[in-house]
Amino acid sequence: MISIKRHAVAIAATTALFGPAQAVIVVTGSVNTLPSVLPIGPGNTLLTGARLLIGSPGTGQVEVGNGSSLQVGSLYLATSGTGIGRLWIHGVGSEVRLDSDTVALFPSTKRFSIADWGSGRVLVEVGGLLNGRFSPASCALAGGMAACGTTIGVGAGSVAELVVRDAGSKAEFFGYFNVGQAGVVTAATGGTDFGTAGGITTTSIHIANGGMLRTDRATVGYGPSGPAATGTERSFSTIAISGPGSVWGIAGGTLDTQTSSLSTAVHANATVNLNVSGGGRIDLSPVANTSHFINLSNGAGKTDMLVTGSGSAVNLNAGILQVGRGLNGTARLDVTAGGVINDAFYFVTGRGGSNGRTVVDGTGSRITVNRSGVPGS
Repeated sequence: MISIKRHAVAIAATTALFGPAQAVIVVTGSVNTLPSVLPIGPGNTLLTGARLLIGSPGTGQVEVGNGSSLQVGSLYLATSGTGIGRLWIHGVGSEVRLDSDTVALFPSTKRFSIADWGSGRVLVEVGGLLNGRFSPASCALAGGMAACGTTIGVGAGSVAELVVRDAGSKAEFFGYFNVGQAGVVTAATGGTDFGTAGGITTTSIHIANGGMLRTDRATVGYGPSGPAATGTERSFSTIAISGPGSVWGIAGGTLDTQTSSLSTAVHANATVNLNVSGGGRIDLSPVANTSHFINLSNGAGKTDMLVTGSGSAVNLNAGILQVGRGLNGTARLDVTAGGVINDAFYFVTGRGGSNGRTVVDGTGSRITVNRSGVPGS
C-alpha cells in the first residue's frame, strides 16, 4: 500500500473531531486504495470497486464537503491497531457512496468499517450523506447480503465513533450492522495479528438534531471472539438518538427476507447504554412473515435503555420488546418524562433466565401493548 498525501489541512479547528470546512475533497495523511493506487480529489471522484483505507497505518483523514461526491467499493477506517482514521462529510449534496469492492486479493464481507482495529471517527453533518445503500445489485453479485455489512469497533482495544447530526444528514447501510466487537487473532493462531488480547472496545453512535441512521438490523455489544482471545476482552457501547427529527430506522432485509431487529449485550462481557431523548425516535419496521423485535440483553450482558422527554418514542409497529432475554442477562428500561413505547404486539420484562426491570414514570410516559403480530409471524 502506498500512502496518498495531498491538500494538507490543519486538523485543529472548528469542530471537536475535524478541521475547518473545505469546498472540495481533501485527503490528509495516511490514505490508501486497493488493489492499486488511485488519486482522490480534489474534485468529485469515482473509484468503482476499490477499497479505501483511512488511517491504516498511521493517521489519515478524508473530507468530502460542500456538494462533493466520492464513490468507492468499500471503506475501512483504522485497521492496524495503531491506525487513526477520520471521515468527515458535510454540506448539502456532499456524499460518500459505497458500491461493494472487487478486491480479489483481500475479499471483503462488508462495505464499511469504523475501527476494524484502531481508532476511527466519522462525522456526517449539515446535510451530508454516507450512502451504504447505493448499488444494491452489487451486494448480490458479491455473494449476497453478507457482502454489504457494516462493523463499528471490531478488534479488541478499538475506539469507534459515528456522529450523524443536523436535518438532512444521513448514514444508511444494508445487511448486518454489528457494533462493539472484541476479536483477537494472531499469526500463531492461523491468521494475521488483529485485536489486543485483554483489550476493551469502546463504541459510540450519536444521531442528533434531525440526523438519521438507517439499517436493516443491528447487534450491539459483543464479547471476546477469535482464537487468540483470552476471555477478558470487553465491549462498552453507547447509542444516543437525541433531538426532534433524529431517527434510527431499522427496516429489515431489503434484499433478503430477514426481519428488522435490534439485539444488545449478547455476551457477559458486553455493556450497552441506549438513550432516546429530546424528541428522538427508534422506528422498527414490520417485515412480512417474520416477528420483528428489540431484545435488550439478548445474552448474558448488561443493557440500560432510557426513553425520556416529550416526543421521544420507540415505535414498534406491531413488534416485540423484551427487557432481558438471555440467560443471566441484565436489562433495565426507563420510560420517563413523557417518553413512549408505541404499538407493541408483545412486551415482557425478564425472560429466559434474565434479570429485567421496567420503570414508567412521569406525566405522559407510557408503554402501549395493543397490536397483533404481522401476517405470517
